[in-house]
Amino acid sequence: MINEALRASTLLALRSRGPLGPLGPVGAHGFASDASGHYLQAGQRVRTVRVPYEGRYRTYELFERYPEAVAKALPDNDTSFLVTGNASPGEVDSYPFTSRVGQYLTAVLVPENSFSDFDLELVDGKGRALAASRSDGRQGALGFLLVNLGGYIDFLQRPVAAGAQLALRVSPEAVCQFQPILLLGRRVCRL
Repeated sequence: MINEALRASTLLALRSRGPLGPLGPVGAHGFASDASGHYLQAGQRVRTVRVPYEGRYRTYELFERYPEAVAKALPDNDTSFLVTGNASPGEVDSYPFTSRVGQYLTAVLVPENSFSDFDLELVDGKGRALAASRSDGRQGALGFLLVNLGGYIDFLQRPVAAGAQLALRVSPEAVCQFQPILLLGRRVCRL
């Protein structure tokens, strides 16, 4: 296992309501989730919730938390999900989804530690880039202190049309799963 390429956990969150909002894993909807992150009601998968509003109902997508393999394989993912997973150097992870309504899409990628650096890209159904975020985070030495330089969190926001088939691509620039140390000005990982 240690001989495998170094891996780092990533977090990918879509939509501003996020995991702590009323539609997320700790929200007020009351649905239980299975090991794959799907919400269940009476044993059936639930993707949306209807909420009364001014004498009518509005339908909202629930904010699911998926493991990496599940999110990559979903044929019907929407724009409201979070992914936890790993990425190896040279790997590009792609998470396809469809926008149910016209909206501003917000995507945020947060690395597990400051020695891991990722890039985030939004592409259309034909693979054309629509938006990208390329963080430039790194650590440097100031005397005997380690200091963070640049930014580590990738963020993008873009209007998307109803029915748009899209994907988010995540690619690692530097990955460190283990305790990072600075050695002669270079990033290394202590195993």
